[in-house]
Amino acid sequence: MLVLVATGATALLIVVAIVVDLGLVRQERRANQSAVDLAALAGGEALGWDPAPDGRAACATAVDYLVANVEELPNNLNVPCTSLPNVCNGLTAPVTVDDAGTGGDFVVEVTYPVPDKAIFDGTITDVDGLRSNDGHPCERLGVRMSTNVDSIFATIVGESDFDVDANSVVRQVQS
Repeated sequence: MLVLVATGATALLIVVAIVVDLGLVRQERRANQSAVDLAALAGGEALGWDPAPDGRAACATAVDYLVANVEELPNNLNVPCTSLPNVCNGLTAPVTVDDAGTGGDFVVEVTYPVPDKAIFDGTITDVDGLRSNDGHPCERLGVRMSTNVDSIFATIVGESDFDVDANSVVRQVQS
């Protein structure tokens, strides 16, 4: 009987530990997604509302918003926004720039223009998995932030950390 109680208590402890760790991961994911969404929206505003969106300004604005809203990001976060295309048209290849390690525990990436395949949704029956208001790739900016969350209890079952990714794509908005 004692062995059965000990086994049951151990199993219960492991389940509680996993639930606590997954709760921490979920909270980190929610906070990161909120920050990335806000940064993308700010970048969408900075794209401007004219035939020549400014991807470089949008990138710089998005990065500024991330630094302002994610305490753990260093103030010297360096994402080379000037490496993004200066002019965008239907032939412009997507470019992704990242912080090259200046984000500490975080990796920050900005993509401009965002290709159709990056926002493809197979459940949509409009044109090729896109909605009519998804716009042209040159009208879209993508922001991604990833980090690892250290586990507190899951090391018992061999998990030392969990990957947390947040991604957002915005279409340019009118001022």
